[in-house]
Amino acid sequence: MALNPEVERFIAAHIHSVEQLEVLLLLQRGGKREWSAQDVSRELASHPHSVESRLLDLRARGLVEAREDGPGLTYRFAPLAGVDATIAALQQAYTERRVAVITAIFAKPIDSIRTLADAFRIRDRREGT
Repeated sequence: MALNPEVERFIAAHIHSVEQLEVLLLLQRGGKREWSAQDVSRELASHPHSVESRLLDLRARGLVEAREDGPGLTYRFAPLAGVDATIAALQQAYTERRVAVITAIFAKPIDSIRTLADAFRIRDRREGT
């Protein structure tokens, strides 16, 4: 059974790793709670620098907000309007169909590489090589 098409589009546009997904869903479950990268790192048993990178990317995508808090930033779930329902559906899909969600995340790079390879193959045929 395939994932909801809206969830698949969201994954394709915004999620590049399982860690990034788990960071987003942790903040989503936390509601208005503010998290430091260190807090998220401890909760997910992940490296703080990697988590910080994921948080900054999610912020750039308009999915979380950041606020200066002393020497660092704190983050909270704050998606652009209309995206929160899709993220809730993603949360449910990840809970119920974890393998399908992970497969969707990891299928993306292969499709991109295949598309790139096909572009060169077409180009080569046109040039007669």
